Amino acid sequence: MGKTRVTVTLDQDVEEWLQAASKGAGKSLSEVIRICLREYHDAQPNRFARTDKARSPSEDAWKRDRGPR
Repeated sequence: MGKTRVTVTLDQDVEEWLQAASKGAGKSLSEVIRICLREYHDAQPNRFARTDKARSPSEDAWKRDRGPR
């Protein structure tokens, strides 16, 4: 699978936490985010599986299925 470049806007408290984690681990911010996403995936491997959204033809339909948050 190829890499995909994304742009992320973070709340200030999340940004500060990730920056601190980055400095503490001696890794780039991007690497810390990749590590966090891998750990999340390992903890919940089916959370974003294609089969979860198969019944929804679009992002809007998927959001409606999730209901209000």
